[in-house]
Amino acid sequence: MTEERVRRPKVNDLGQHEILCADCEQVLLVMMQTEESDKVNKIKVTNCPKCGGESWVNSLVGKYFMAQAEGMIIREMDFDEETNIMKVRMM
Repeated sequence: MTEERVRRPKVNDLGQHEILCADCEQVLLVMMQTEESDKVNKIKVTNCPKCGGESWVNSLVGKYFMAQAEGMIIREMDFDEETNIMKVRMM
């Protein structure tokens, strides 16, 4: 019997940032920094499943891996070219 090979993504954990709902402080997204860089990421999360609220605009510098928080589901993501904000809508 041969062992099944599992591909695991390589992630350098340089830090973690939680994006919270501004209204109820529910954790909506978990951002893990994978690389230091000058890239500025602006992220806003809408439609909090707990209260219907939204997060503040979060500005993170570097390269990040985005993951939905436990119990949360991402419905859609859209990048606004005018404001340079990634808008994430939860279910």
